[in-house]
Amino acid sequence: MWRDLERLCAKYGLPFHRPSVFPRPSLLAARVACTAAAEPWCGDFVRAVFHANFAEGPQHRQRRDGHRHPRGNDRLEDAVAWAVTAANRAADRR
Repeated sequence: MWRDLERLCAKYGLPFHRPSVFPRPSLLAARVACTAAAEPWCGDFVRAVFHANFAEGPQHRQRRDGHRHPRGNDRLEDAVAWAVTAANRAADRR
C-alpha cells in the first residue's frame, strides 16, 4: 500500500511522507468533514488534514514526562481549530 501511494503521489506531483504513526485517530476529523460537507471551507479542511498526516515528514514533540514521541493527534487538533475558525468567519459574513 505505501509503495502504491508513493508512486501515485510522484505521478501527480504530490508530496508524500509515510506517517510516523498509522493509523492515527481520525474520528473527530471525519465527523467534522461529514457535518460540514456542504460548507464552502470543507474541501480546504479535508486537504489540510490529509496534508498534515501524509505530506509532512516525521516530526516529534515533547511529552510531559520528557520523552519524545511521534507527532500524532496534535495536527488533527490544529486542523479542527482551523475549521472552527473558518466556520466562524463564514457565519460572520452572513
